[in-house]
Amino acid sequence: MKALRWLLNAGTFILISVMPLVAWTGFYDSVEEPKMAVALWSSVLVICAWLVGCLAGKLHFWPQSSLTKAGTLFYVLMAASGIWAGLGLHLLEYTIFYATNALLLMAWDSIFHSPLMSNLFSKEANKVGQTTETNASPTSEEEAIAKENASENYIWYLLGCLSVTCLLACAYAYLQKITPLDITIFGLPIGDPMNWDNPHLSQERTISTFSNPNYSGVWIASVLPLALSWIYTRTSHKWSRCLAFVGWLLCALAMIFTQTRAAWLGLACGLTVWFATMLFCSTEKRSIIKTGITLLVGLALLTGAYVFCGERNLQQVNHQQLTISERLKSFKDLSDPSLQARLWFWKSALKTALAFPWTGVGPYGQV
Repeated sequence: MKALRWLLNAGTFILISVMPLVAWTGFYDSVEEPKMAVALWSSVLVICAWLVGCLAGKLHFWPQSSLTKAGTLFYVLMAASGIWAGLGLHLLEYTIFYATNALLLMAWDSIFHSPLMSNLFSKEANKVGQTTETNASPTSEEEAIAKENASENYIWYLLGCLSVTCLLACAYAYLQKITPLDITIFGLPIGDPMNWDNPHLSQERTISTFSNPNYSGVWIASVLPLALSWIYTRTSHKWSRCLAFVGWLLCALAMIFTQTRAAWLGLACGLTVWFATMLFCSTEKRSIIKTGITLLVGLALLTGAYVFCGERNLQQVNHQQLTISERLKSFKDLSDPSLQARLWFWKSALKTALAFPWTGVGPYGQV
């Protein structure tokens, strides 16, 4: 039992907390092999723990959730699409990637829907079991409540790890902006871990630990609403919550520094859904409104201070630098080359889907 719990926690912690710090997305850079190694070995830990639990009769093999079944089927089809399209073994890397995702999805579904969950991750459930041993066996209702509480606690644990990882990645993003490229550790510039020697990517924008500012911005934007849920739910002390909100604001500002417009829109949509859901479901509506106004005003003030002070100083050095204010103005320009390129990608994807409805063209569309 302890070994199974260690494998699950270790593999999940590496995937959630370590992978973003070595850049999960974008394998095409100078550190491709270490990233693949971390991704595969952490996945192996989780999958092995799941298979051991299945063999011992403690975990389910087939997914219990309909959504998980659909997701698993999608990953299996993506893993096999390269073979079906006749692309050969040169896309084996992507096939392994999608197959691993399918197995991870099955593993986590099995973990969350297994009776073993209450024994693995819930101290309260263990206490309930110990107190009922001397009196009577726990009822099915008590077991269901213990299992539900265990799943919820484990999810909050994962969100906490993810939030801390996001804070570390954003702290490194700030370090990039203030560190000259000629300062190195082990031969790699601190401000440019991919060794591109391009200040536009690592200092005028930020890439953090990722291989592209777009990847960094979108990842941070996806984590911020989840981190907000963790802060609002798991912090009760006034000062600890205020400190957590300050960290959240700094992460949001780091996301803005990436100058990724898709991330800006994604965060705006994510926060809209988050606040709408909380206002609809929570009884503390006044507190939620106050929190939302405070965060939005704080983020606007920090961004405004940087735009009116920091950007002017940077433009004195490089007049061709693309600024945050210019990126905001570009939303009104429908002829923007970046927007047109993405529209072309979507149109091409639809045409490709119609041309190859069953076999596709392989992972990443490499025909």
